[in-house]
Amino acid sequence: MGPLRLEGETDPLAVVNFYLGGSGILASASADMSGLFSASPFEVTQALEEGLNHLRARAVKGAYTSPIAPRELLYDLGPPMASSPTPVGPVATLSPSVGVTLSDPGVSTTTTSGISPDVVSLRVNGLEVPFSYNPVSGAVVWIDSATGTAPVLSTGTFAVVVEAGD
Repeated sequence: MGPLRLEGETDPLAVVNFYLGGSGILASASADMSGLFSASPFEVTQALEEGLNHLRARAVKGAYTSPIAPRELLYDLGPPMASSPTPVGPVATLSPSVGVTLSDPGVSTTTTSGISPDVVSLRVNGLEVPFSYNPVSGAVVWIDSATGTAPVLSTGTFAVVVEAGD
């Protein structure tokens, strides 16, 4: 993972200080003539802990300081995982239930970002196929788009790939 990118707008030529939780100043960024700032301070990224983080920023210009601008960040170290694939091995039906269960366990915490339904995909023999995804159970199941049930297949071997992201 690269450093966290922090961008925003404040008074022209102000300095923006960044804090995490109750820390002192971890890093600073300078605003340009139009008040825009952009930085990727390694010190802030390095201080993130898995789970919910409270980022604060405060602009300083001369003797003036801005109100604190708080933001919450969810830092998730673990990618989604797939388990319980079905079927495993040959089956005796042309209409098998084909699926997998997705989960997003934390590495050191139970606070995770969860699985993004927008990036779940299911491919069979390299081609994207219709599927249903239940965000509560994590179940991904190949479906026939016309019937909403398991598709009727021809005899053969099928390679199924599921992709998911946070």
